[in-house]
Amino acid sequence: ETHARVIDSENLDQALGYYDRFLEQFPRHELSGLAAYLAARLYLERLQDYENFVQYAEKAMERGVLDHEITRDTMYALGYCYQFKLNNPAKAVFWYKRLNKMYPLNKNAYYVSNRITELEKDITVTPAAP
Repeated sequence: ETHARVIDSENLDQALGYYDRFLEQFPRHELSGLAAYLAARLYLERLQDYENFVQYAEKAMERGVLDHEITRDTMYALGYCYQFKLNNPAKAVFWYKRLNKMYPLNKNAYYVSNRITELEKDITVTPAAP
C-alpha cells in the first residue's frame, strides 16, 4: 500500500505540516527531496490538489529523489497533470521530454512520444494572447 493511502484523514493535515516544517528547516538535507515527494503524493492521491502536487513534485525533482523508479513515475505524473488537469501543454511537453531523455526505455516511452507530438502541434497552432 502506498504511503499516501496509509495516512488516515485525520492525520493528513498533520503529515503535510511535518513535511512543510522539514522542508523549511532543512532545505538542503539529503532527505528534503523525499519529503517533497511524499507531500506531493498526498496532494495527488488523497486530495486531488493538482496545483500543490506539481509544486511539491517539482521541488522533489529539484532536490533529488534518488530512486529511479520514483523519479520516472513523478516525471510522468507531472506531464500527465500539466496536460490533463492543469491545461498547460508547454509544461507537459517539458516533463514528457525530460522523462524520455532520462529514461528512453521507460514503459510509457512510445505513448509519451505521441503525446509530445500532439501537444507540440497544439502549442504551435494556439495563438498568443494579446
